Amino acid sequence: MDYEEINNNQGVNMKSLRVVFYAINGTGLGHITRLNNIAEDAAILCERLGIKPIFEFLTTSDAPSVVSKFITTKLPSKTTIRQLGLPVRSTTAAVKSQIISFMTGARADCIVLDTNPKGSYGEFPFLRDLARTSVFIDREKKSDVIDSSFKKHVKLFDSVIVPESQCAIVSDLFHPNMVYSGKIHSFKPEKSYSRKDSKEFFGASSKTLIYLSSGGGGDPQSESQLMEWINILTNKLPLAKIIVGYGPLYKGTIDYSRDNVIPYTNTNINQFFPGFDFAVSAAGYNTFEELKAARCPGFFYALEKGMDDQLQRIETLSKQQLCGLVDLTQKEQ
Repeated sequence: MDYEEINNNQGVNMKSLRVVFYAINGTGLGHITRLNNIAEDAAILCERLGIKPIFEFLTTSDAPSVVSKFITTKLPSKTTIRQLGLPVRSTTAAVKSQIISFMTGARADCIVLDTNPKGSYGEFPFLRDLARTSVFIDREKKSDVIDSSFKKHVKLFDSVIVPESQCAIVSDLFHPNMVYSGKIHSFKPEKSYSRKDSKEFFGASSKTLIYLSSGGGGDPQSESQLMEWINILTNKLPLAKIIVGYGPLYKGTIDYSRDNVIPYTNTNINQFFPGFDFAVSAAGYNTFEELKAARCPGFFYALEKGMDDQLQRIETLSKQQLCGLVDLTQKEQ
């Protein structure tokens, strides 16, 4: 790849790498969180190689605050367009035009897109020639979404990164420049609290500490599910402390009324994962993989998502006797 020569703060010429991470929206945080994890690690690698990382995010996600270290341009999501009652056809056409205009001005060396190779509005074919190269992140997904159109769009990318181990999974796609990277998530043991410090932070040194989550919080049933789980856990384990992770997309009521329930609304909850005795959580990619990496015992339940097969993720790990399988219809028994 060619690099642009720029001046650093000392006036010395150095190479730069311009990358646009395009994070489309959904009812979860998977796309934008995964791309942010990649961008943060890639920036560290660039600086160690003497390359200036000029990274920007273009996103239609309703949680742009997930990205804190890079310039972020936010455009309306499909969810927002529907909620505001805007005319769908003309509004999406305007947003699509803004995306193309942004990429034209970005002069990117690379564009990186996650999960959906078409883009949010089917615009990727118009973007591929506006960057020198393109990368698709092929995260595991429901097999029925990988149709001929999906495969055709993947072939437009210069490279594909599969965030799995090749021995553990074989991608449903074929691409001549496909690389298996291993799991991509933001849990880093060296930046996390110890078990003792995590418990002390939440005032639970001598108590059972439980993490409760519905993922990013964008699911329509998040509020009712969290309240139901809070009631069950407080009734069954009245002496335990329950940390409820209300994700950035959560818009429901936050429960501040109970002494043993602590709401947590920041996005850095994973730094405390080593201290939890167990977690009850939706099986979204990020939370699931981070809890597993932190070796936190988990009881997972599946939410119905567009491309993400949470039930399959649970069943796979359950067969390996590495996680619990929760039937929501049997919780109170």
